[in-house]
Amino acid sequence: TAYRMWMNSAPNPDGEFSDLVGNVYRFASPDGIDWTRDPEPVLTANDTLRSVVYPFVLQHDGGYTMWYGCHVDNGVFEIYASTSSDGLTWTHHHDKPAFPATRNPSDFDGRYTSTPCVLDDGDRYGRCLWRVERRQPQHPKGWLEIISIKSWALKFLSTIKAKSLSTA
Repeated sequence: TAYRMWMNSAPNPDGEFSDLVGNVYRFASPDGIDWTRDPEPVLTANDTLRSVVYPFVLQHDGGYTMWYGCHVDNGVFEIYASTSSDGLTWTHHHDKPAFPATRNPSDFDGRYTSTPCVLDDGDRYGRCLWRVERRQPQHPKGWLEIISIKSWALKFLSTIKAKSLSTA
């Protein structure tokens, strides 16, 4: 297979939205145009991780790490990780989040560590952050979502390497 990607997909095209945000599948293509989805998901939501969304896969050291966001208890959204030697069979590290929310409401990442975009910096992983602010505009149509990319562009949160994840 020349191309591979992992993304959310519902098992049945007529399924509920919860089916879409509860399953990550691998897709393969010989040419990058025609894609085939594997019959079974590589990752599914459960009672603790109520969703598994926004998969982001890095290939490194002969293997893969998949980072993804999960809705957990009390309205918190955190980033978890799974590792694989071949991109087909995954070990899920669901005992703790890879990038946890601080759970302090005054912190930027107090409730959400959100959509993963993880960078390999050699000896540690970093997470790209962007801030979403909601402001009431002077317009009768209601709230306007403004995305502002500020100094939070890159914040190193952990020295976790995939090797340490696979031995955890």
